Amino acid sequence: PSPHINPEEDDRNPYLPVSVGFEYYPAKVYIVSNDNVSVLGQDEVEMLDWAELENVDLVIRPYEWEVNGQTGIKAYLKAGYFTIVTNAFDDKYGI
Repeated sequence: PSPHINPEEDDRNPYLPVSVGFEYYPAKVYIVSNDNVSVLGQDEVEMLDWAELENVDLVIRPYEWEVNGQTGIKAYLKAGYFTIVTNAFDDKYGI
């Protein structure tokens, strides 16, 4: 981007694909609900696809790769903290 672009006038929509891996450097994925924190494993992380999220904090690590003379940097999730939206009855029923 040009250093002369005013951030308030910049209408681009930034996008960074982030991969989530569990094999070599396992991502740490936490779900926060009603001040309770749970760890999600590889088989459970897909539940985030349907969760209504209130807040998300991510720690991303770069991975430099080289294949057939081409190089690049890929973003991987190191840790993610996902706060889900709860409804008014969750506290009442201990959910």
